Amino acid sequence: MVDNKGGGSGVIGINALSKASNGGYTIGNMTHSPIVVVPHIRSVPYHPINDFTFIMQYGEFMHAFCVLLNSPWKTLKEYIEDSRKNAGKLTYSTPGPLSVPHIFIQQLAMQENIKINHVPVQGDAEMATVHLGGHVDATLGSTMIPHIPSGKVRGLAVASAKRFDILPDVPTFPELGYNMDYPNFTGFIAPKGVDPRIVKKLEEVFKKALDDPSFKEFCVKVASTTPLYRDSGSFKAVVVGSYEQLGVSLKKTGLAK
Repeated sequence: MVDNKGGGSGVIGINALSKASNGGYTIGNMTHSPIVVVPHIRSVPYHPINDFTFIMQYGEFMHAFCVLLNSPWKTLKEYIEDSRKNAGKLTYSTPGPLSVPHIFIQQLAMQENIKINHVPVQGDAEMATVHLGGHVDATLGSTMIPHIPSGKVRGLAVASAKRFDILPDVPTFPELGYNMDYPNFTGFIAPKGVDPRIVKKLEEVFKKALDDPSFKEFCVKVASTTPLYRDSGSFKAVVVGSYEQLGVSLKKTGLAK
């Protein structure tokens, strides 16, 4: 049974999971925001690491920095330089204020010593609407990725360690010289204290599902997600490392509480 509990940048659902029984019958699908971002910005009713059992990572979201095809910018460098010449005039949007994409662009602007205006929206759907309607100059997120091959938008860079197979001509931010923190994962967790034998069993069955070609195809084409497997221990290590590193970055940008 799937019980969708949206709201609060994922905090409502994750908090409900933290209070559930640890018998192994209640698990949650987790993204980075309620675990490694929000706890640095405001108080949450759970500990982002200690209150959960990490089962398995199954993917990373594809995020691309995009502009409309009829825009004057052919490269990220051109967009940056135009931002420098026209301080405070260029705009961009992300899935929401203090989302990982928003924080990433804040770091980019700080590194380049430029000022670009963030236009807040409520989620990916609204972000796509304002961008395709020409109300913002650029976006960073996953929603616009299907529009790159179709020719509606131009991808200038992807937030990943390597290029996406479906966007082989779009460079990565690291390729362009940017190596800011970008926590990006999705996976399964449970309340703290789940029996290790149950964790192992859940990990095995989810790994089998992840290896199914139809699921991998769904991830890429529908969910804009790159399939990526990490076992329980490796997944927790990535989450802990991201939580600590992002805390440092948020303090530098003045966004941390």
